[in-house]
Amino acid sequence: MIATASMQTKVAPPPLRDVDAEIKLDARHVDFFYGDFQALHDASLAVQARKITALIGPSGCGKTTFLRVFNRMHDLVPGTRASGEVLLDGHNVLSPDTDVINLRRQVGMLFQRANPFPKSIYDNVAYGPHILGWSKIQIDQVVEESLKDTGLWDEVKDRLRRSARRWIRSPRCASRNSCKNSRSGIRS
Repeated sequence: MIATASMQTKVAPPPLRDVDAEIKLDARHVDFFYGDFQALHDASLAVQARKITALIGPSGCGKTTFLRVFNRMHDLVPGTRASGEVLLDGHNVLSPDTDVINLRRQVGMLFQRANPFPKSIYDNVAYGPHILGWSKIQIDQVVEESLKDTGLWDEVKDRLRRSARRWIRSPRCASRNSCKNSRSGIRS
């Protein structure tokens, strides 16, 4: 037997004083697939500008999958696809003409656990500076400084070209507090 959970979304009505509140992100009828498996079914959510919005639900119901659609992180995972509309300032980010590099500059992701791109450790840390056009010398410097700042440099300095995902899933990393509590992101 396979247990599944589905995400149901409801948007609370805005407070009376915010009747004309600006909607920054408007996800409409979003479906998401991992191959043949449909992880999201007709999910919709309107997010007001300059307001805190919480997505709450049980483990495995699709919260993170839904959030990853907002900056098209799924593009990096073979066999995945999203449909529907995700309007950011009126532009559908799921449109083929979306510049995903610019989108990811506007829509960052922060996760409870490390969630690296399917790239090397070096490339994950260097991603932001690289798309900003920094020189190789600057990128090398920020990679080393960032890994030293997080206390990971001594552990990974000889494996920078190895898969970040493989390292994150290793038993050694899983037992380290710095891995369990790390945050995705690039310091810029």
